[in-house]
Amino acid sequence: MAPTSVGDSYTVIEDGTLVVSAPGVLANDSDPGEDVLTAVLVVGPQNGALVLNADGSFTYVPNPNFNRTDSFAYRANDGEAESETAVVTIVVAPGNQPPVAVNDSATTCEDTAIVIDVLANDFDPDRDALTVVALGQPTNGTVAANGDGTVTYTPNRNFNGSDSFTYTVSDGQGGSASAIVTVGVLAVNDAPVANNDSYRVVSGSTLTVPRPGVMANDSDAEGDELTATLQSGTANGTLQFNADGSFTSTPHVGFVGTDTFIYRVYDGRAYSNPATVTIAVESAVQGTPGKVTGGGSIDERVRNFGFIVQGRELNGVLSFRGNLKFHDKKFGINLHSTEITLLRVAPDAKSAMFSGTGRVNGQAGYSFTVWVEDHGEPGAGRDRFRIQITGPGGFNYDSARLASKGGLLDKGGNIQIHKLPGHGWPCSWGWPHGWHDHDDGDRCGRSKSWWCGRY
Repeated sequence: MAPTSVGDSYTVIEDGTLVVSAPGVLANDSDPGEDVLTAVLVVGPQNGALVLNADGSFTYVPNPNFNRTDSFAYRANDGEAESETAVVTIVVAPGNQPPVAVNDSATTCEDTAIVIDVLANDFDPDRDALTVVALGQPTNGTVAANGDGTVTYTPNRNFNGSDSFTYTVSDGQGGSASAIVTVGVLAVNDAPVANNDSYRVVSGSTLTVPRPGVMANDSDAEGDELTATLQSGTANGTLQFNADGSFTSTPHVGFVGTDTFIYRVYDGRAYSNPATVTIAVESAVQGTPGKVTGGGSIDERVRNFGFIVQGRELNGVLSFRGNLKFHDKKFGINLHSTEITLLRVAPDAKSAMFSGTGRVNGQAGYSFTVWVEDHGEPGAGRDRFRIQITGPGGFNYDSARLASKGGLLDKGGNIQIHKLPGHGWPCSWGWPHGWHDHDDGDRCGRSKSWWCGRY
């Protein structure tokens, strides 16, 4: 007698794979003679792929996105006869289909943010709503999700060229997909930047500033060549202003104070912000006589000092050397300073040699303190006095003055050395009681001495 076959049913999730092990479809089939049965395929499925094995096991893969009922037919064979045809029904249950994210491209201008609708070309086979759940940051900017399916890309300042970032969408059902957004950032000219400047000049003199002049501290992001254009001139003098940034300014006769003019720079496509040039017009200081300097704790009447300085200005740096002379009728004198090194003290010659350098352009000056030690008493308190080399803005005046009220300097004071433009440094002077010093070599181009008595 022929075997008997019974139909079967199975379930698989959409886009899944159904694997049924032996005896598979033969599990509910039988043979009167208890012969070993084998499965023979009669008709395959219409909406998927099937591999049916003789032992009844099989593998079924539904077509992509198919989610209805499929079937196939088989017979059981006992080696002599076959059963009637049995139908195997497979229910393909609907399953979540992952979304599809499609690459995007956008274009913006330098220094300009752009909103990109990255979901506009994305879709979900199940028509689930999509959301942006992750963003990969670009190399040359930043990107942020806006919560409505769009993102905002902001390029780095002054960046232009190609940039890119990634994003990931989710369908809320466990499905996700990623895509790349490429952004072209178009170059846009940046306006140059002009910065304020300041200069000093002595009343009655002409200030001449060579190129690049006022443009020395100006800049352009693209490195374009700049030209200077005058916006408004000076009110208290004459001004010759040139496109290369150089200029000549001559204050009105007798004017002392602050004068200004305004300019902008141009890179060939855009003008900068206005910048103000301030010119401090200073009065010339006349020399004043020196005064007797002295100190000490035993006999103030016989301690007199003279000071000699020689120097020259090189590239805004004042190099100087000096000779601090002293006279003591009773006791040996030594000199001390924490700010300079006294290179040589000669008690017999009653002098101390020193040297140093000081920045003069745009600086208040260079100064150091020296105090007297006589008869073992260091005198660091009341015997302290100060020597100052000054050069405001690089314009120094031809004068030497002792910042002390009348009388013997026994509690400290200031000695200031100045220089006029076009003149050498005063090479020597002295304020000794009854003697003077003079630089016969005239190394600095000028030599000046003042006679002083007791005050």
